Amino acid sequence: GIANNSGIIVAGDAVMRSIDAENPAFMSKNVITELLIKELKYNGVIMTSDLSTDYITGNFETAQIVENALNAGVSIFFKPSDLDAYVEAIKSAVANGKVTQQQIDDSAIKIIALKYKYGILSETSTAQTATETSTETATVVASEVATEASTQTATQ
Repeated sequence: GIANNSGIIVAGDAVMRSIDAENPAFMSKNVITELLIKELKYNGVIMTSDLSTDYITGNFETAQIVENALNAGVSIFFKPSDLDAYVEAIKSAVANGKVTQQQIDDSAIKIIALKYKYGILSETSTAQTATETSTETATVVASEVATEASTQTATQ
């Protein structure tokens, strides 16, 4: 398995043809759910690579990215080209039953736990945040954690 101290794993946009010939890794259940989560026993936060690249914006619709990535096991959308469009796509996916509220909540809990682990949130604010989490706040928290995590990684 993967070491428990791995805070975030980035699933890239490469297509791993031998595992999933159709989807980039971050949108692939075969790559994320089957390989990373089940086979390698990773249970931490999974983040997409940069979603503002020409490759992503030119080849995939926001709703397709959101639905496939969340259903694969992604918790953080890194640098979405239009944050508001991603928030709306997440809300729509939940409302239409393409993604469950439980998936959103599970992602938010993983993100909050990671923020607590690295001292980004205090115990008090973690409890308060967990009780106030909604689809929109989970998305915003995810964006904040991604920014903070990339900043911390760059300074280490």
